Formats: sequence, C-alpha cells, structure tokens
Amino acid sequence: MRKPLTIHEDDRRDRLHYIEEWIDHRGLKQADVCRELGISKGTVSKWCSGDLPGEDNVKRLAVLLNTDPISLFRHPLDDWLTHFFQNRRDEELSRMVDVLRAAFPRDDIRDLITKSDDQTETVNKFGSRKKDR
Repeated sequence: MRKPLTIHEDDRRDRLHYIEEWIDHRGLKQADVCRELGISKGTVSKWCSGDLPGEDNVKRLAVLLNTDPISLFRHPLDDWLTHFFQNRRDEELSRMVDVLRAAFPRDDIRDLITKSDDQTETVNKFGSRKKDR
C-alpha cells in the first residue's frame, strides 16, 4: 500500500518540473508512460530524476497526464488553486483574498496567502503574454 502523499514532501526548491508526481497523481507507472509515448524506460527514468524533456515531449506528457504543459512545472495538488485564481479581475482577486484572510487569521496562513498572491500575479502575467502572441 502506498503511503499518503504529502504536498512538497521533499521540498526541493531547485526542481525544474514535477513530472514524476504528475505520473503518480494520474495513477500511472513509468512503464505506462513509456508504452503510451513510445519512448525508452531510460528516458522516462531520467525525466523522473530531474532531466527536462524537450518541448515536444512536454506537450505529449501533458496530453497523456490530462493537463497543460505549464502545469507540469507545478505540483499536481497545487494545480487546482492556480486555475481557480487565474484570469480573475483584480477586484475579484482582492475580495477573495480578503475572505481568506478573514477566515484564516493565523500568521502562517496569512504568509501562505501572500505567497499565493505573488504566484497568482506571476501566473496571470504569463497567461496574458500567451494571449498576446
């Protein structure tokens, strides 16, 4: 029996991607990825050890894992929150943050919300750049 997943269990800040976590999150094994994408076990093993796949393989992985390529660079359990806050109007985001701050007044939660504010701003900026292309 698998042990329960803890978000950011290893907390390696220098990680480029979370491909291994996405594979596990979707209930797949490395062998499943090899078979579905027609690539070697060594290649998938290297990705799960931290090597960065090429752009084409990132896109193919995203399709297989039922997500978008950018999400592979975030932990799968962070993904829903990012999408929830993405592309919201500033006023709407401000109200949402106020509600969260009121509901969770502890300092550690406030720090988390502030960090989330910063990440949301970054994601929204990236999203608007994609639309301009």
